[in-house]
Amino acid sequence: MAEIRQCIRDIPLPTWVARPPPNLGEASHGKLKADVVLILFTVIFPMIVPEILARPLPEQSRRRFIMLENFAHLVSATNIVASYSTSNALADAYMDHYVQYRSTRQQLWPHQHSVPNHHIAMHNGPALKFWGPLAPLSEFAYERQNGILAAISTNTRHYTYPHRRLYFICRRGRLEALIRDAVDKSSTLQKFCAVLFPDALPPAVLSSAETAIISSQNQELSPEHYQLILDHVNTPHGVWRHRDSFPHPPLAKVLPARAKSLRGITIHTRSYAVKGSHLANSSISFFVPSTRTKRTGFINTIWQLPMEAKLRTFMLVHTLEDLTAEEYRQTPYAALADMQTRPVSCTQSDRSYIIEPEHIVCHAVVYRRPTGTFGVDQELYIVNTALSRGRK
Repeated sequence: MAEIRQCIRDIPLPTWVARPPPNLGEASHGKLKADVVLILFTVIFPMIVPEILARPLPEQSRRRFIMLENFAHLVSATNIVASYSTSNALADAYMDHYVQYRSTRQQLWPHQHSVPNHHIAMHNGPALKFWGPLAPLSEFAYERQNGILAAISTNTRHYTYPHRRLYFICRRGRLEALIRDAVDKSSTLQKFCAVLFPDALPPAVLSSAETAIISSQNQELSPEHYQLILDHVNTPHGVWRHRDSFPHPPLAKVLPARAKSLRGITIHTRSYAVKGSHLANSSISFFVPSTRTKRTGFINTIWQLPMEAKLRTFMLVHTLEDLTAEEYRQTPYAALADMQTRPVSCTQSDRSYIIEPEHIVCHAVVYRRPTGTFGVDQELYIVNTALSRGRK
């Protein structure tokens, strides 16, 4: 338990993720919220429990491996049922993981009887096929709605509560719809919307004068970084010209040579930062723009520059070196069900990518482990990408 508590204390978490109580297991921290329990089972535990159970204890090696299998199947099933996207194949995978979880549970604790929740969870596979993702149907959004409903004043006339509840919810929905529909027609409304519904704001259109002022305040990009951004914006179709490709034809699109360097940005209410500013906010899972394959890495630099009367944001991301096949086989993760968790080297690879906000999948949580963990002769990062929950 001490190692789990240390992991909870030490692990870098993105600023929007609620950290579980470091005194986990004691009554003093009170009842855990559902979101905190989900973070524990899908993020924290998969990064430390395999390390604890994989330690060589010959007299219990077989039982401990079954415990690892049991744990991995439970985490894998939880990731699927908590996802915001699904398919028939994922529903079948959920059933396979959950049946394996119950089977290994029976091997470990043969005298423990099943409880009603075990039976109810067996219906999740068919429910995923019939209803689709289950999280949007019954999860935290409705807890928030319950909070809104509870805050509605009844003026002690409880017999009018159902009518007042319907009235206020409908009025709130109409107001939000009106604001979102009209936000691009009024600068005053845009200022109001920036406070209540920042995601509804349209991209700002820059005038020529504003573009010139912004460019004059920006810093010169290095030749290497300039070329990386140019290669990115010209994939797959090259329409942007290098600043030094003289003479430029009329109306040519020339990539600006100056950009503003940022320490952090906000994307859909989530904060992302450069590695030197906030380690956890810089660790991301992302799509490689040219291949759409998923990678994980750290944001090293963020730039913003005006292009076609709009500000575009680019990020330089460095990935981490994968373990060799032999090193990976030494870890318990190689023999377990996929928990969206894997060990990688702490060494930064030579591969770097230019990405934009739409290429980010989610924050990736990393937990640094010392040399010798799992018998691997180098420091490791245990990387977890379960925070995406199938949103991308």
